Amino acid sequence: MRIFQILIKLKYISIFALLAIFTMTPLMPQAQAKEILMTNQLPLPVAQQIKAINDNKESTWLNLFTSDAIVNDWGRVFQGHQKIKAWSDKEFIGAHGQLTVIKAETKGNQVTLNANWRSHFYTGKSRFIFIVDGKKIREMRITSLK
Repeated sequence: MRIFQILIKLKYISIFALLAIFTMTPLMPQAQAKEILMTNQLPLPVAQQIKAINDNKESTWLNLFTSDAIVNDWGRVFQGHQKIKAWSDKEFIGAHGQLTVIKAETKGNQVTLNANWRSHFYTGKSRFIFIVDGKKIREMRITSLK
């Protein structure tokens, strides 16, 4: 109890910091909370894709595509699991990519994400467009956010 009284006297300690200290519950960063909210509003295969990407689970990510799926990475097209995997090994999940959603919009079977992308291969803002086919992704296009 004495430590609590000392901390209260320190005017720069926020009530949230005190709660975190005494409950030992880590506070969730705002960006992480926003991402969880965004993925809960997305069609399931797209939300699963984001989670698989950020968890670096390539086999899970790859299995969310239809067998004849297309990845169009800034005009370079990769079709089918084998070609998509070869591309991903170097430039996407194999490059330890992390996707943070800034904005999401769903129209019919098309989901458009404006996102921050960070990896060992490329880092910057990008637009990800997913074409959903039932429980799978038929196409993923990556373009400039401009």
